[in-house]
Amino acid sequence: MAAPLDIAWVWHVHMLSPLDYERDCNEIVSTLVDHRIHVGQPREAGLRKARLLWNQLFPMEPFEVDLTAPVCNVPRFSSRIQYNIVAACSRQKVFNYQVFLPHYGDVKFLKEALERYKQHLRFKQEHPEVFLVPCYDFDLIWHAHQVHPLIYRNDTIEILGKVFKHNDSVNDRRPGSKLCSSEETTQKIWRASNMPFAVNGAMFRGEPPLGSSHGRHPEPADYSCMAALQYTVDLTRLEVEGLPKPKSYKVRIDVVDGERVIKKQVNGPATRIEDPSKPLSKFQFNTMKSTTLQVMRSQEHLS
Repeated sequence: MAAPLDIAWVWHVHMLSPLDYERDCNEIVSTLVDHRIHVGQPREAGLRKARLLWNQLFPMEPFEVDLTAPVCNVPRFSSRIQYNIVAACSRQKVFNYQVFLPHYGDVKFLKEALERYKQHLRFKQEHPEVFLVPCYDFDLIWHAHQVHPLIYRNDTIEILGKVFKHNDSVNDRRPGSKLCSSEETTQKIWRASNMPFAVNGAMFRGEPPLGSSHGRHPEPADYSCMAALQYTVDLTRLEVEGLPKPKSYKVRIDVVDGERVIKKQVNGPATRIEDPSKPLSKFQFNTMKSTTLQVMRSQEHLS
């Protein structure tokens, strides 16, 4: 099964404190709950399964948050989760700002980050009592490891003899703070192995815009402005290549079970069509049916 986005985010943040996550899981369901990341069609299928079960068990509670509904007070509820997930979510918003840059999707950058994460684990083996500070490149790899709780637990116990604690609450950057002194110690350990600790594009880049107000909401927030469930998509350019002959072809694009998007004559073997003054076509995309816009070549007629 797959979780709706709001639950998936809270779950993700909970797993980033593996010791707290394991304790809370054992308290509530008597076992460590594993996690798997679903993308694309597997996620859509997982959401359908989860929605059916949810509606059976909790018919009065919506499966997905309706951001167009007015914000109201949540009924009083005493959670058995001890970890402060609300505070952790606020901290992870700051982390996401640090890694929300194009090069964090670069394969070479991530492969190097993976090797640096392995080195981070080796240093923890050698200095088990030292609080080691990560750079953001391999901290992201560390996060990816943790969202597979059983794998992370088994791996770190095998490497370190116990589950490797991840503490993201140490974020005071003032001189003399635990973070600053620990970073100095961490850099010395890396230098002693003739390896650079700091790398371009992986260091702290400041607080997010309006970061001083993080986590403080004196009044209930209204998220209805973010709830556009239907979008107008502008098709601005059409490029076709790889046609076998320099002749005329017809290109047709349709929305599945929906409207005709475009029907154009093009000349092979390659062509490009665009109009600087207006889109070639417009069509509607509704997120209630799917949260991803996929383009698929369904068939080709080259005769």
